[in-house]
Amino acid sequence: MEEAKSKPNELVKFLEGTWTTRDVTVAPNQEVKIEEYREIMKIKDPETLTITALGINKGKDVTRDMIIKVKGDEVILSQGDFSARGTKKENSASLRGAFQNRVYDFRLYFLKGKYICQKDVWENDKIVEIQMSYLLRSSK
Repeated sequence: MEEAKSKPNELVKFLEGTWTTRDVTVAPNQEVKIEEYREIMKIKDPETLTITALGINKGKDVTRDMIIKVKGDEVILSQGDFSARGTKKENSASLRGAFQNRVYDFRLYFLKGKYICQKDVWENDKIVEIQMSYLLRSSK
């Protein structure tokens, strides 16, 4: 599953830039967690973004690489030991991956200067967490 190595795939290219992120996480028996922070996404290679969330961890920046492979309508998203695969349709993608004893469903929406990521986390066929991130592009 490889895209042309000379230029970033369409999803990596779309996500490049600086974003203002509003993140809401809901889980049973926990207070709703709402955070707002800035993220900088830089293209590392045609399938990899280096993402820095500014001040997210007790005031400290967190940086991680995310690999996004696209071949036709097939998409694979990987981060560390985790990988989810699914399909892209126009300006959205649906992916699913498993890690340890949990299943993760993602719905991604690419809307010009907006990006929305919804994540549902399942354990033993029950939802244990729902997260929705709404990102507004600050600059490309």
